[in-house]
Amino acid sequence: MAVRISQRQIYSSSVGGMNKTLGELMKLHEQNTTQKKVNRPADDPYGSAQILAANNTLAAIKQYKDNLDTAKGWLDQTDGALSLVDTELIELKTILEQGATGTLSKEQRQNLAFKARAILDQLIAYSNTTFSGRSIFAGHKTDGNAFESALAVTCKDPKVSDVQYKVSGGSNSTVIVQFTQNGNLDDVPPPAFRYSADAGETWQTGNWDAGGKIMQAGSVHVEPVFDPAAANKTVSAVNTANPHEAENGTWMYIRPTAVYIGDTNDAVVAQTYPLGSTVQGSVEGVFSRDVVVRVDNIAGGRIAYSYSMDNGSNWATSSAPFVPGASELAVPGGILTLNAFTPGAINSGDEYVIKPYRADIELNIGNNASIVINNVGKDVFGGIYAAPFSGSGPQAVNGYGKNVFEVCGEAIAYFESNSQQGCQEILEELGHAMEHVVGYRTKTGARVNRVESIENQLEFLRYDEEGRLSTLEDVDVSELLSKLSQQQIAYTSVLKSSSMIMQMSLLNFI
Repeated sequence: MAVRISQRQIYSSSVGGMNKTLGELMKLHEQNTTQKKVNRPADDPYGSAQILAANNTLAAIKQYKDNLDTAKGWLDQTDGALSLVDTELIELKTILEQGATGTLSKEQRQNLAFKARAILDQLIAYSNTTFSGRSIFAGHKTDGNAFESALAVTCKDPKVSDVQYKVSGGSNSTVIVQFTQNGNLDDVPPPAFRYSADAGETWQTGNWDAGGKIMQAGSVHVEPVFDPAAANKTVSAVNTANPHEAENGTWMYIRPTAVYIGDTNDAVVAQTYPLGSTVQGSVEGVFSRDVVVRVDNIAGGRIAYSYSMDNGSNWATSSAPFVPGASELAVPGGILTLNAFTPGAINSGDEYVIKPYRADIELNIGNNASIVINNVGKDVFGGIYAAPFSGSGPQAVNGYGKNVFEVCGEAIAYFESNSQQGCQEILEELGHAMEHVVGYRTKTGARVNRVESIENQLEFLRYDEEGRLSTLEDVDVSELLSKLSQQQIAYTSVLKSSSMIMQMSLLNFI
């Protein structure tokens, strides 16, 4: 049976064939232009998914490498700072060995004190080292210094070992305090004392403030802080005719140090609001963020309370039995214990903010791998530190032999007070402080080694992933040019044959 082919069918078929062949030619041309086999998901759906995964992996590797660069720079800066600290401590050891000899005069020890004060200034500067404008020893408080210059008290009398001190004011030299009366620091009136700011050359009578709480030694004010029930707060009168401290009453040295003002990784605290509330809270557990706990009401032997994990935007409710002196309120991460002995002591609306200390700065440097790049300044250098909301005075940290600033401050005190014995005693402690700093340099070096190791691993992974991506995505140029040439011939043939067919018509034969 004959089938008639119309001119319209011939035209449609010819145009369709030309478009199809031209489309294949343009696809090959696009691949030649971009040098990519896959230019859109429709080109190869499975390959597109693999390419996307490879690109995501390479992007993650780039971010990890950026973090590694930051970590390496931070750790290199830390190692450099600790190296400079070590150099200053070696210099301090040298002058202490000079001061410990019996041949030096008072004036010579005073000259060594000038050097020791310069060393202390340098140590404080190194403890405030920054990387890209961020303080490296201040925890998360990177926008400010880790340490500030301060004054502290040295008192070797064991009978006042329970006493801490808050010192205010300033002095360019060590202030020596000697008590001239026996008594307790909480006596009314407190024991009398005298002080000297020129290594005992001249003495002034000290005063207590009107409340008998603060010692006034010229421009320096000292407030003893202790538990009223503490036993060790008794001072003894000195023999003013004896210039030596050994077995001669209670002496104090008010001398320079540094106070830590950065973050710490210490225990979690609970801050009470209102601040005057007599019911305090203590915390146990592990907390990754602040938790606000609010007392709603106390009835039927139970405490109804709410807690918020987002600073009060959203609240969850719970309740706990009232237990005299130890009511335990469970919250995510741990337990808040209230010390109220009667329900009436707890007021509805009282709030307790659980504040975890978070000083560590961690960077992700690989899949399920992270590294802490900073050190807590007080753990490295010591100094004095007052825990927030503790109510106590600043205390020396790390133990005496691991406290760089306290050792240096006491060395200054012994130089300026012309104490050969003090210089001899502090030498051993300086050795411990130097070992402590070297230990942190070793830890920093270990972190640098880990960073470099992971950096090498990521480099190998990057090479592998880029090779895989190239296999999935890049064209074979010689093969592509061969296909392109063949497709051009095919398209030319289609054009020629179409032109021949479309010229044929029944009218040509009439």
